[in-house]
Amino acid sequence: MKSKFISFEGLSGVGKSTISKLLAEKIGAGLVGTIPQKFGDLRKVFDHSEATSINARFLFYLAAVLEGGKSIEEVLSAGKNVVVESYLYRTIAFHRGMGSNLDIFLPSDVLLPDVVFHLVCEEVERQRRRKVRKKHETHWDRLAEQNAERILREYGRFEMNILDTTRLQPEEVVEKLIGLLNEARG
Repeated sequence: MKSKFISFEGLSGVGKSTISKLLAEKIGAGLVGTIPQKFGDLRKVFDHSEATSINARFLFYLAAVLEGGKSIEEVLSAGKNVVVESYLYRTIAFHRGMGSNLDIFLPSDVLLPDVVFHLVCEEVERQRRRKVRKKHETHWDRLAEQNAERILREYGRFEMNILDTTRLQPEEVVEKLIGLLNEARG
């Protein structure tokens, strides 16, 4: 049976990090970071500089995500499923929703997920989750909140499986996901 590449997409606070970790543990998949470690220092520059143009940031993230695809391919070729917190769709939706007007053309051999789950939740719950988590908020995080509707519209351009996490505990979301993955297999 072919290994599966599973990606989560969605706005900040919908549960991508929590759910991706739990799902990877539950199904014994490799949890691969979206941005390779070798891009870490440069990522900090792009994430913490208010002077960075949206187009420069977009190009950096595209390059980093595409490079990260190599790590995903390694795990898949070893016969293991892969889960990522977010991937290419988030990179594109985020930057287009923030105003990037770059025309991009992805290589025909770009690695795409086998299954993409777009996690959503009611806005009040999403904001509650954002407040209680321990994540440093950057200039770009604040701008993303101001442009959340535009980012969601950009997400609408992609075919994804939508899952509302609003009234579900993380373990319940994972059980639903496993059911959906089993349905897709059968």
